[in-house]
Amino acid sequence: EAGRGRYVFFLTDGYVGSEDRIIASTKSFVSSMESKGQRARVFGFGVGSSTNRSLIDGLSREGKGVAVYATTRDDPARGVNQFFRYIDRSVLRDVSIDWGGFKVSDTTPGELPDLFASHPLVIHGRFSGKGSRQPVIHATSANGAIEIPVQVIAAKKGEPRDIAGALWARSRIRGLETDFLSGDTGAQAEITKLGVDFGLVTRFTSFVAVD
Repeated sequence: EAGRGRYVFFLTDGYVGSEDRIIASTKSFVSSMESKGQRARVFGFGVGSSTNRSLIDGLSREGKGVAVYATTRDDPARGVNQFFRYIDRSVLRDVSIDWGGFKVSDTTPGELPDLFASHPLVIHGRFSGKGSRQPVIHATSANGAIEIPVQVIAAKKGEPRDIAGALWARSRIRGLETDFLSGDTGAQAEITKLGVDFGLVTRFTSFVAVD
């Protein structure tokens, strides 16, 4: 129905296989709905101690939703209530960033999801040069359009920069994984290069530990 969004909830208590196909279908579903001018979100809810977290995280990421987990130690009712509190209403919608003239590349996620209560929205990217002004986050809240200025803080001299680089590389690889599953022939080479350059285990790189 026009003007209404569609939310899909994926609930599992076990190790579900075929994660590549499910994640790819999730991305296709959301993209198809948005091409019609409608909103769609996919949320993953993992219950128990043997949940496939790669699947839950992946479909929630590509579905622009959130992932929630309830272990065997948690009260199921509490986990469900927490889940509903997250998704009942997004805090910010239509999030975009004016980078203020900074030369920004390789940002992930490529399309920014909504910001939900008690759940952070983390964006990784690379930038160079100096912007003419501070970046500004634009979004829609319950009270209308808002702007949030962002203070850019550069790493101090002597601080380890490889940690930030590895975090960016992991985020970049997650995005490339989806491209690879969609048939992008160049994604494999880029995933492999990032794995080698940053010392990360990927589907195309692994390491031997010698004691």
